[in-house]
Amino acid sequence: MTTPMHHNAIKQLRESRGLTQAQLAEQLGVSYQAVSTWENGLKMPRMGVIEKLSDFFGVPKSQIMGWEPQEASFNARDERDIQKSLDHVLSALEGEQGALLFDGEPLDDETKELLIASLERSIRMAKAMAKEKYTPEKYKSHGKNHQ
Repeated sequence: MTTPMHHNAIKQLRESRGLTQAQLAEQLGVSYQAVSTWENGLKMPRMGVIEKLSDFFGVPKSQIMGWEPQEASFNARDERDIQKSLDHVLSALEGEQGALLFDGEPLDDETKELLIASLERSIRMAKAMAKEKYTPEKYKSHGKNHQ
């Protein structure tokens, strides 16, 4: 399974830390060939490795998968709002047993993680679009130092 953008995100994060593929591989406990295949877009890391990458770089899993721009600028209040929205959506999707269900059947862990990452990305995109649309022009940063 591949995505068109995940390899760019992994490479950008690795290079931003000044790491070689071999150094990142060592940190994750994988071969440097595995890192190379991810960065070349030949394969996508498994969910367990995506979690390790997310923890290592301190970014959301959705960013590792290339679904979120690195320059997302949400403040603490925005992050709380995003998490609250995500929790609300997830609770609406839970069955009586507390498991996420699709067509009445519980989702496996990998599918559940992908669904959660996708929902989080959608909520983040909506939040970013709302901020762009409803932030007055005088408060928007255009690469200049306004005081």
